[in-house]
Amino acid sequence: MIKLINKYVPLSENTKILDLACGKGAVSVGLALRLRIKVKGIDIIPEFIEYATQKAKEFAVDGLCDFA
Repeated sequence: MIKLINKYVPLSENTKILDLACGKGAVSVGLALRLRIKVKGIDIIPEFIEYATQKAKEFAVDGLCDFA
């Protein structure tokens, strides 16, 4: 995912990624952590959103990740 984004998406401090069906947020958190970009993760399962939010805090990217 990171290789594809680096290849096809011009990154800046204003770059935002939407992760639909983000599950437990592994991709969202990884993108925010490695690329330092804002990521919005959306999933239908509330427990997954809670888990993703906690993982973003653990990896100190909660300022870059927003889950709903």
